[in-house]
Amino acid sequence: MGRLSPSGGKPAQSRRRKAASGKHRAALSVKDQELNAVLDTIDYGILFMGPDLRAKLINRAFRRMWNISDEFIRDARPTMRDLINYVRGNDLYDIPEEEFEDYVTKRVEAVRKGIASISEMRLRDGRVIQYQIRPLPDGGRMLTYFDISDLKRSEETAKGARDVAETALANLRSRDQELSAVLDTIDYGILFMGPDLRAKLINRAFRRMWKISDEFIRDTRPTMRDIINYVRRNDLYDIPPEEFEDYVAKRVEAVRKGSTSVTEMRLRDGRVIQYQIRTLPNGGRMLTYFDITDLKHSEETAKRARDVAETALADLRAAQDRLVQTEKLASLGQLTAGIAHEIKNPLNFVNNFSGISTELIGELQDTLSGISVDPETTAELRDLTDTLRGNLEKVVHHGKRADAIVKSMLLHSGESSGEHRPTDINALVEESLTRAYYNARAEERGFTIKLEKAFDPAAGEVDLFPREITRALLNLISNGFYAATIRNAKAQGNNHEPTLTAATKNLGDHVEIRIRDNGSGIPADVKEKMFDPFFTTKPTGEGTGLGLSISHDIIVKQHGGSIEVDTVPGEFAEIKVILPRSPSR
Repeated sequence: MGRLSPSGGKPAQSRRRKAASGKHRAALSVKDQELNAVLDTIDYGILFMGPDLRAKLINRAFRRMWNISDEFIRDARPTMRDLINYVRGNDLYDIPEEEFEDYVTKRVEAVRKGIASISEMRLRDGRVIQYQIRPLPDGGRMLTYFDISDLKRSEETAKGARDVAETALANLRSRDQELSAVLDTIDYGILFMGPDLRAKLINRAFRRMWKISDEFIRDTRPTMRDIINYVRRNDLYDIPPEEFEDYVAKRVEAVRKGSTSVTEMRLRDGRVIQYQIRTLPNGGRMLTYFDITDLKHSEETAKRARDVAETALADLRAAQDRLVQTEKLASLGQLTAGIAHEIKNPLNFVNNFSGISTELIGELQDTLSGISVDPETTAELRDLTDTLRGNLEKVVHHGKRADAIVKSMLLHSGESSGEHRPTDINALVEESLTRAYYNARAEERGFTIKLEKAFDPAAGEVDLFPREITRALLNLISNGFYAATIRNAKAQGNNHEPTLTAATKNLGDHVEIRIRDNGSGIPADVKEKMFDPFFTTKPTGEGTGLGLSISHDIIVKQHGGSIEVDTVPGEFAEIKVILPRSPSR
């Protein structure tokens, strides 16, 4: 190829770089849209900030929670200070005017430090918002906002009811019927036990929660053991029979000690009950039981949604890293191609003129042979021209070697076809094997090798660049051909048949390709460097050291796969390629 002119080459390279950057930005935009779509399905507010602590992604629930317009988010990429000042215009913050700047400074500083504690704020419209800041690995922040107004109201109602119950107990010990009437208005379970630790008062919510009849309470004044054994007949406890007695003993002991810790139990019908024991001044006990099933479901839903968002964010980062790596490889390819083109022209002159000069030496010797000079001078001229011929032959030899390296560099920098599609992996490996075999036969007359195939029918399709994977496989297979035939040549007919095996295997969301030859294996020191650019163990002129480097870049960097090498020196070498069925999203 000709040299790129200063006027024509650089603008073309600049246009290619701009085009690659445009594709990169477009791909990232698509990923942001996909993550936005996921976040908009979540019913609590989520705000992602980049390393510059400006809003990067904000979901629909966040915008509705704070009455923030889409235009403000899109046009401003606001900081935390921008967001707070915007919300201030909606008259949501219940903060005196003279304290507001200090409040903003503290909020901004908390985001800067990435403080992970959970905080609450009460807004002017009565809502209570719980929020948390989480630092991200890239230096950004993820902020989550939950509207816990209903939960707070329930807690306040429960506290008020508890206060009513405790006050009623203190003031109306002799008026159990009136206290029972009060307790029956409360929607969570309450059990009062006397100093003898027998049921004294049980409200309607408790009886309904555990399916206990009024007659049982009235007739027996049950102990905790009696109540648990009664409930057991209703098949509510999700406890193995062999463990039930230990469970009862622990529950009875907790009541006896008056343990005050809050405890949860999950029933067989799916309900989750939270209960607590309190010791009363008269030596009795008060047990409260809350059905927190809905709250638990909400927590689990929120956790799943958070996991989805975090997974989507991780996938987005992986896709960004892959796109950045692809752009780097493309830039490196352009640089390599430019250098190779610049080297090729002067190298062509070296090769051409050194070859011509070798021929001219022959003509010079013929001319000098017709001139009459003394024998000593003739011998000196002959030695000089022979030395000059030998030097030029070395220039020709190494010039051809340099030309082969330049061609490999141009092959290495070749742009991808851009054809990324699902491909039958068995068909792709078989086609690569066939092409490599006929290429070897065309290059070396009499080439022969035994080919074995072990394709897994379940290997199926893989989403990849077929042209690039074929190039990588051709390099791996050609190396296997070379190793097997070299060992055969050294064996000199000692019953060694060169053999190469190609195999595939289904690994679920990955697929495995194995290329195995029965050559001389790979020594440990070579194995460490075999994928380095320009490293080769072949004689001068037979290899450039770029084939395995190209294969590694295609499989690992472009497709997110891996290459493993298994070898026993003197027996075999096996290259194992593992590819994901689909690229990271």
